[in-house]
Amino acid sequence: SPLHLEQKHKPSPKRDLDTTGRAKDWAAQDFSCCVQIMNSELFKCIKQIQGSSYEDFMLRRLVPVVGNICEPNLGMHNDVAMEIAREVDVIISSAANTTFDERLFYENLFSYLHSYVNGKRQGNVMEKPLYEGETIAKEKFLYSKNSVPSNLDVDAEIRICSTSKFVSEDNEQTQAMKEMGIKRAKMYGWQNTYEFTKAMGEMIINSEREDVPVVILRPSIIQSTFQDPFPGWIEGNRMADPLILNYGRGLLPAFVGNAKTLIDVIPVDMVVNALIAAIAKHGIARKPGIKVYHVASSLVNPLEFGDMFNYSGEYFNSSPTVELNGRRKRGIDKMKFIGTVEEFSKYIWAETSQEMGLIGDNNILDAKGFERLQIKCRKRVNHALHLAKIYEPYMFYGAWFDNGNIQKLMEGMSEEERQSFKFDVECVDWKHYITKIHVPGLKKHVKKQRDA
Repeated sequence: SPLHLEQKHKPSPKRDLDTTGRAKDWAAQDFSCCVQIMNSELFKCIKQIQGSSYEDFMLRRLVPVVGNICEPNLGMHNDVAMEIAREVDVIISSAANTTFDERLFYENLFSYLHSYVNGKRQGNVMEKPLYEGETIAKEKFLYSKNSVPSNLDVDAEIRICSTSKFVSEDNEQTQAMKEMGIKRAKMYGWQNTYEFTKAMGEMIINSEREDVPVVILRPSIIQSTFQDPFPGWIEGNRMADPLILNYGRGLLPAFVGNAKTLIDVIPVDMVVNALIAAIAKHGIARKPGIKVYHVASSLVNPLEFGDMFNYSGEYFNSSPTVELNGRRKRGIDKMKFIGTVEEFSKYIWAETSQEMGLIGDNNILDAKGFERLQIKCRKRVNHALHLAKIYEPYMFYGAWFDNGNIQKLMEGMSEEERQSFKFDVECVDWKHYITKIHVPGLKKHVKKQRDA
């Protein structure tokens, strides 16, 4: 228990180094963070191996550091920053906010450097770094020369959002910041704020790296573990999973998109293995420079949206979900793809209204009951439309990701290394992965969708 651990492992007083009083409870925060990590099911295999010494084993390796990425030295105390500079050889930036329509705050620039940054590019996207000033709009002639600045000025973008009158936690102003973020992203050729801020983050790292060797790993849609430490582990409901889970619940009988569009997914353990291999290669070389790796599947093992939903539907029909009223959800039909958001809006409203009994004779409900049903129906439809607007660009996406650099990385590994750190996505059977690993993992590990 946390109390037992706290009594057994007293946090070191030397971590409370801040004399300003801003973070005098660092030790408590350190300990809480350690407990949260140790209690994760992800580490159950280590717990089984270590047995009663698991707590000591983990606490000898976990050193949480309080900080703030918007402040000098990342908000760390000077002594902590100096110790990291002396003792740490490799730094991995892997924090993430995967909300596509997040507010446009400059903090997001540094929150996740391994992500989609290629915006509206079409065709074969190469493993090339982004340089400050580049815009996809200019590159692909999506806009006239007068409608978009010739170069992307990252400093100017930071000033715009940091001085905006909308910088607030107020709901109305938060929405205004989201709208501004999407508007500025699309102006330069990116799909949304998520892509836009991550692309700017890459530009800043590239321009400020000096002689530091930098590896940028760009995984596509990260899904549950394929093999290590065990199949099917995933944390959170994000990326393609809201579509899969809503489809399984019968809330998305159709969706906007093209069934033949490729969805580029990659199991999370393959991403980790590729990252470890890249660190080993470039850590040994210690050569200044920047290298980009696409950990992606669309070129070597393509998966279509239509197949993803077909496989998911196969699972849900063999293992139906249970609705809130306790009834087992009837079998779901094959996903219907619709060409535009407008057409989808009409379709989903008609389907939902009919399913919930708002269309046709209804003598069971009184006026208030009918009104409550209307509100419930409207909420369900609005949720479906929200998903459609967010995911529409990807449902018609016409690009695939070259992974020549990642292939060369694998070729440079021994056979033993390739088996220990497997990230060859060609070996994935998507039907087996989705029906036997990923969707069961979603139902087990994502709280919002529990198994029957």
